[in-house]
Amino acid sequence: CKKMIKEPRELLEDAKNSFGQEVLTLIYSVAPDDDEQNVGIKSQDLVALAHVLDKINLNNFCLILHGPGGHFKTSIWMAKLLSNNHRKYQVYIPMTCSSALCMLFLKADRLHLTPSTRITQFDPIFDYDGNRIRAIQYLKSQDEVLKEKSRQAFQNVRELIISIISEPPSLFDFKKEDFENFGDGEKLISIFMNKDEHNREVTYEELNNLNYKVSLIENPDRITFLKELVRCCMQKLKEENHRVIIASSKKFKAEENEEEGNWILLK
Repeated sequence: CKKMIKEPRELLEDAKNSFGQEVLTLIYSVAPDDDEQNVGIKSQDLVALAHVLDKINLNNFCLILHGPGGHFKTSIWMAKLLSNNHRKYQVYIPMTCSSALCMLFLKADRLHLTPSTRITQFDPIFDYDGNRIRAIQYLKSQDEVLKEKSRQAFQNVRELIISIISEPPSLFDFKKEDFENFGDGEKLISIFMNKDEHNREVTYEELNNLNYKVSLIENPDRITFLKELVRCCMQKLKEENHRVIIASSKKFKAEENEEEGNWILLK
């Protein structure tokens, strides 16, 4: 961003003019997988997002997402919050959206990806006997206790995903019965949960084959612009040593005694 002429607030205004709608960004810092700061969503993000949405008071907007996963149940409440009060939003993912953060686009009107967008699956992980366990790897374990814990963890996340998708508004027009007896909904669960490798990507082709509201951005100028906005927000996070930035093209007051600005930064 230091090499760029425009500031983040200018890019947000440009994005608003380009999309013809107000723009909201939820951008997380991305550290190496073994870095303790690579935590993604935390519970306090829900409060901050609710504050911003209350202040900017939007009915239709574009949401730009970027980052790792994080606290799964918080991501569910954030997804529900985004679509509350008949709000409609489209999600753009120029670069990366992983695990729990993907929950936020399941309530969107439409999902827009670039050819290089990287989406990774919902991957239930729990602690067992001092180790971090990926549930999908131990669903058939010879250790009966480990197998049962893995099945419970996997099933809990599966049911939460179904509850989000089957309650309108939803990116996918499935009902709960579509997830029974290997119905069409199970194809979606397979795409988002059944990959052996933790960072195995969910592809545009897989989502597009379900014939739902997923689009591929092919305009190179728009792709470049979206990535520029994400990188500029990430540079802001790096400079301020924060974890997440919630930014809006519509100015708001982070605190009542402060001047209006375009973003909130959280540790």
